[in-house]
Amino acid sequence: GINDKMGMAHCLSNIGSMIENMEEFEKALEYRNKSYQLYKDLDAKFDMGKSLIFIGACYNKMGDYEKALEIYIKSFKVGENSGENIIITNSLSNIGNLYKRMGNFNKLIEYRKRILVVQQEQDQKKYIISAYSQLGWAFFTQGLYDQSTQNYNNALLIAEELKDNNEVLRLFINLGLSHFHNKSYDKALDYFENFEKLQTDNSTSEIFIQLTKKMLNQEFDT
Repeated sequence: GINDKMGMAHCLSNIGSMIENMEEFEKALEYRNKSYQLYKDLDAKFDMGKSLIFIGACYNKMGDYEKALEIYIKSFKVGENSGENIIITNSLSNIGNLYKRMGNFNKLIEYRKRILVVQQEQDQKKYIISAYSQLGWAFFTQGLYDQSTQNYNNALLIAEELKDNNEVLRLFINLGLSHFHNKSYDKALDYFENFEKLQTDNSTSEIFIQLTKKMLNQEFDT
């Protein structure tokens, strides 16, 4: 029956995971594909999308980025057609990461922005913070510190609204680093000191603030 078929699909997927962990990727793909076909026969959209993401990840680990990209685009379409937000954002994130690996920064930014739009449409504030943060980091790695700061600031506003101290602390660090690398040292120090004030672990805080001050002093000396 349907339950037996669904159980078999899950079982094949789990076997694929175990084999993949042993880095037997070709063999793992056999089980992944069999699992996907069963989900497809059952028209189980969420499981189809998840299964395709697993298959894409397998090709990614094998270094076959073009094939992984093809599969992730397929999983995105499954998510889009079925309204499965987790599949949509996971697929977009994986596509962006692939373009990052392939050195295509413009495509990486394009897909990071698409994730942001999806999360804004869903009004998922926790995930909007993540989307802005990922954009901030992408710009930071390219030395585009103004754009990095702008996205981190957008994330910080929401994190403060949600009173999510862990996110606020992380964003204080990221904003401090963005301003530091942009040679806005006063602003950088402000964020590092804000981190110190909010941080509850005093030993960690003291070590961190001394390191950041030392880093700033070294930069001034050069």
